[in-house]
Amino acid sequence: MQKKDKVKFLEVLTSLSDLYDAPLSQGSISLYWETLKVLSLDGFIAASKHHAETSKWMPKPSDFLDASRKGSMNLEERSAMAWLGVVSAVRSVGSNRGVNFDDPLIHATIRSLGGWANLCRSKTQYFNSTVRASFLKTYEHMSRCAENGTVLGTLGSLEPLYGAEKNSDMIEISTGLPQGPQHKMLREHVADRELNNGRLTELIQGISKATKIDSTTQREPEQNVQGKKTGGQTLERTTGDDRAQGNKESR
Repeated sequence: MQKKDKVKFLEVLTSLSDLYDAPLSQGSISLYWETLKVLSLDGFIAASKHHAETSKWMPKPSDFLDASRKGSMNLEERSAMAWLGVVSAVRSVGSNRGVNFDDPLIHATIRSLGGWANLCRSKTQYFNSTVRASFLKTYEHMSRCAENGTVLGTLGSLEPLYGAEKNSDMIEISTGLPQGPQHKMLREHVADRELNNGRLTELIQGISKATKIDSTTQREPEQNVQGKKTGGQTLERTTGDDRAQGNKESR
């Protein structure tokens, strides 16, 4: 960044300070500037946005530098980083529990390879060769699709992965990969699903109310289509034809 960029730099840094309720002294601001001026203004702004989306804490200068480096990684480097996260999770979590990676594309990639439990149960040699090669190739392809606004299969493939035990805990896995369009896709998918579930619930409740029969309006047990028993006698309905026939008989 150049001197002319300092005004914008201070504006962004102050906004982060307000967002995280973390006041900065003049000395701290000067240190941020001296450390981070090696970045471009666009790179600093992108790193600030990434941190605001992924962290609950006020970023240190090193956080901006890390985010900038991750943002500048090429596709091959990102896929390799994703694979390292998968290897670590396979070893530490195993096949029984579910996993929620910080990059939804990892979920979609693993689903296309047969699912989390099958991946974890692969033989070591097969896992380190065939599975690895398939994962890297598929992840890179899915990354290109996400950048074009699409995803292979359904958006549901971006959701967390369940383990062999369906009711087991879901383990959060951090890979340190930067945010991408796949994160926005997943958020929108989850929001749409919750909205549709809410509408379905309202519809079901509406149908239930509309078809509910009040107990006071139900037909009494002794009533039938011919008449109603009253005091041991049956009151029958008569029609015009019945009355005419009765008159003829009385004559």
